[in-house]
Amino acid sequence: MGTILFVILAIAFLVIVLTFFVKSGNTNTPAPQKRTFQASPDQCQPYEQVYGRNLKEGACAVSIQNVSNLSILVIIRRDNADGEVAGHVLIPRGGEETICLEPGTYQGFFISGDQWNPRKLAKRGMVGAFQSVKSSGVVFAPIKIPAGILLPYIIKETIVSGLSPVSQNNIL
Repeated sequence: MGTILFVILAIAFLVIVLTFFVKSGNTNTPAPQKRTFQASPDQCQPYEQVYGRNLKEGACAVSIQNVSNLSILVIIRRDNADGEVAGHVLIPRGGEETICLEPGTYQGFFISGDQWNPRKLAKRGMVGAFQSVKSSGVVFAPIKIPAGILLPYIIKETIVSGLSPVSQNNIL
């Protein structure tokens, strides 16, 4: 009887000690900080009716600076079979915008042109297009974006980071 009582007390003591150490945690390791990015309040999302609103905050983001002499429409698609649009924004020349995203794999496209016309009929029945399209291309090839990352891109002369424009695209 005494041996059984001793084993029960020893087990209870171990449970209490282990519970204390698990709850107290390791104070030497800092807790990971969640980093969120916020989109600019003045984003222009001309295809909101079709693609929905961009996220206002996200665990990661893509920042696009337009230093070309034209306006650009940037569309970011999820890199999967249906190419679902994760975000889009119209950036005037000299402007910069951030598209907030959740971690995942994405591909970015752009169209540049003169004079955005919100009433002009675009591809696939959408409304809003440039009066004159100058070029289109890939902002970035499929890339996996983890949490806490802000990817910066600069668009110059409608060529992005040295990538060539593409003639056939899946932009809209």
